[in-house]
Amino acid sequence: MNQQIKPDAHLFINYIDQLIKEPWLGQSRRWWPKFVYHFTNIDNAVKILEDGRLLSRGKLNKLQGMV
Repeated sequence: MNQQIKPDAHLFINYIDQLIKEPWLGQSRRWWPKFVYHFTNIDNAVKILEDGRLLSRGKLNKLQGMV
């Protein structure tokens, strides 16, 4: 299986690796940065999957203003 990643994925990986080392995170929360959660209703989840991208609220508002 050939896994495709974005060209800038290494920047996110490096950021998360550095975040894990931050002292303010504390020992009990060191695992948190390895997980990303997006809570939404089912209609929005379907739209995200159909579009193939997850937009920030600001970007979404800007794009809807262009329609």
